Amino acid sequence: LGTGTTTMSSNPSHMNPTHQIDEIMRSSFLDNREAMVNELDRIRKVLKRVLTKIDRNNTTTNTNNANDGAISIEKLQSTVATLRTQLEEQEMANSLRVADSAYLEQQLTEKTRALDQCLRVVEICEDKQQQLLDENTALAHEMKFLRKTLASREDELKQLRGTTLEYEEEETY
Repeated sequence: LGTGTTTMSSNPSHMNPTHQIDEIMRSSFLDNREAMVNELDRIRKVLKRVLTKIDRNNTTTNTNNANDGAISIEKLQSTVATLRTQLEEQEMANSLRVADSAYLEQQLTEKTRALDQCLRVVEICEDKQQQLLDENTALAHEMKFLRKTLASREDELKQLRGTTLEYEEEETY
């Protein structure tokens, strides 16, 4: 700790704080508010470790390096400001995503209702069409029967007229 350098290891808790901050800066947008709160807690802990490490380095190093410590603190403050700005941007983007999601869900629900209504209308039309087809078929059969009946009656009438005509012709002789 006295030299101000750390060794890199596979354990994230022993990583270089600057590297951890870079990793935080490169992370993708957070999916929800709880994740953002957790990320803020993690950033706060990383910054606390960095500041604690700087304080330890300052107590073990020469007091003539006060300007170097001030520069490091200014860099950290700048990094914190940048991280806060990025966090605000992420919160805004997340808020927009949530609003967009709610709006799109509402639109989807409305379109689903409209589609369901259209499907009901189509089903009613199909049922009515089937009823009309059935009625048309029944009427066609009835018409065919009535034509046959009419033809049969006409034949009977012709025969009766023929008999009547023959009878009338016999009476005229």
